[in-house]
Order: sequence, then C-alpha cells, then structure tokens
Amino acid sequence: MKESLALKKLKGIKPKGVKPRLENTDLEKLLSLGNYFIDQRSGHFHSRYLDVDKKYLRKFNKEFDILIKELELSNDLLTGVINASYQNVSGRDAFVNGIYSGFLLTELTKRKNKENKLSLFYFNGQGNNFPNLFYRAKRVDVLIVDDVKGDDVCYELGYTGGKLGLVAGVNLEGEHIFNSLNFHQAGCKAFFAYNVKGDFSANNLVLGPSEFHGYFHSKSNFVFVPRRKDYPHRLFYDDLDNLNKSKEELDQLSSDELFKLFNPKDTQVKVWYEARAGKMFDLLRNLSKNPDQLQSNLRSIALMSQNYEVKRTYEY
Repeated sequence: MKESLALKKLKGIKPKGVKPRLENTDLEKLLSLGNYFIDQRSGHFHSRYLDVDKKYLRKFNKEFDILIKELELSNDLLTGVINASYQNVSGRDAFVNGIYSGFLLTELTKRKNKENKLSLFYFNGQGNNFPNLFYRAKRVDVLIVDDVKGDDVCYELGYTGGKLGLVAGVNLEGEHIFNSLNFHQAGCKAFFAYNVKGDFSANNLVLGPSEFHGYFHSKSNFVFVPRRKDYPHRLFYDDLDNLNKSKEELDQLSSDELFKLFNPKDTQVKVWYEARAGKMFDLLRNLSKNPDQLQSNLRSIALMSQNYEVKRTYEY
C-alpha cells in the first residue's frame, strides 16, 4: 500500500530543537506531527474571535486521524508533548498547539475506552503559560488542569458532538478559561473550579439547549455544577475574595467549611452533600500540594467520578 503524501511529509520533519538521530523516540514522533500541522497551517485560521477556518480544521482533523494511528500515546507522552511544544511559542503556533493537544486528549480517551479503561488526565502546569491548551477537545472521561496560566485554556470543551465526564480546574489564571464548555450537549457529569481567575473564565457554560448566561462572572472562582435538571437552584458559584482571607487561611479550611461560609441555599446544600462535592474539592486542591500522594489522590478521584456515572464499568 502506498504511503499517503501527508505521511511522507511527516517523516521528513524533525522536531524543533531536536538533533537528527537514527530513530526518533515516541515523544519526538508526536512532536514532529505537531510541527507538521504548524508548518501546514498557511494562515488558514485567525483566532478565537474570528473562529478557526472550518476547512482547515476539517483537514487538520482528517490528517490527524490518519497519522496518529501509527504513533504511541499515553498520559506521560501527552504531558511531554505539551511541555515541549509550548516552549518559546506564542500567537498562531500556540493556537495550533492548543488544537493539537485537544486532538491528542480525545485520541487518548478513545484508545483507553476501547480497552474499557477510564481516561483520567491530570496536567500540572507549575504556573507556566499554556494558552489555548485543550482547545475544543471533544472527549475525556476525567480532566483536571492545575496551576496553569494562559488565555482560552479548555475553551469550548466538548465542542460539537463531544463527550465529557468530569471536568475540573484548580489555580488557573487567564481570560476565557473553560468558556463555553459544552456541559449539556456533551453530557458532562460535573464541573469543578477552584481559584480560577480571569475575565470571562468559568463563564458562559452551555447548560441547556441554549447557552446559559448570567450565572458566571469573571470573579466567580469557586464553582460547582452538578448534572441536574433544575440548574439555577442546584449549582454553586461564588468569589473566594469575598471571604477576605489570605491564601494561607483558605488552605487551612476544608472545602465543606469554605462552602458553609458562603451561606448557600438549601437546594445547593442538598446537592453539594449528596454529590460529596466537598470531598472532591479537597482531593483536587491537594493534588499539587502533596506530590507523594498524587497517584493515590488521582485514584480516589477516579473512583469518585464513577459515582457521578462516569464510565462506571471501566477500570482505572
């Protein structure tokens, strides 16, 4: 069978900043694929405001589906790709990296689900910039983004025909983070946000047949959205700054204690405790604080996510 033109082109591309060698590692192959899409973009898209050129995105997606089949992919490899590809890039290159990271996350989820395994992906950015990360990623069972800066992180997750399980963000800073998350149509089971700061972040979530406006503001950085029919009376959102407490003081309080300080409504209280939201927030907040317990905490999150009906019969 003849190789596709795209595959021949890909084999001739070396990852930026990597010296030629006889055999590329799995990471270098994935970086090469990302560089291929950067080199082929030819101005086919502009920005979030002008939208991605649909013809370019279809071409990107079609070629990706063909080329990724020959490449290995895992949580560690995806983390490596993100960290390496975002070094010294900005503007359109960062935008392509964001789209590419979303495609890789979706592909990793598909592969794990094919083996009846839960796809849980945790990314700790260690306070670095990752603009457009996971831009329009379509599928993931459990996604946790921690300690990341950058605009448009997780923008339009679950876009057009996507499938989402549990989505969470902790200690994020930038504009439009989680904006337009397709909660309703992608079947998202729960959304958690803690200390997510920036204009229009955790904002404009699609919670029903039409876009839901007005319940999320730029400073509502403590947010819990369960999957319930009566969203307005069940979801919880507020601003941690209203408590007038230092970061150290906040860290000393459990999530249940923080929740009570906001004097929530009875309907919010009922759902919060039914869903054990406080326990989930505690686990999320501790991921970066206790690296020695990271894997244990992630396993606890995976088990709890199945209580939210996220791939209940799948292994982690």
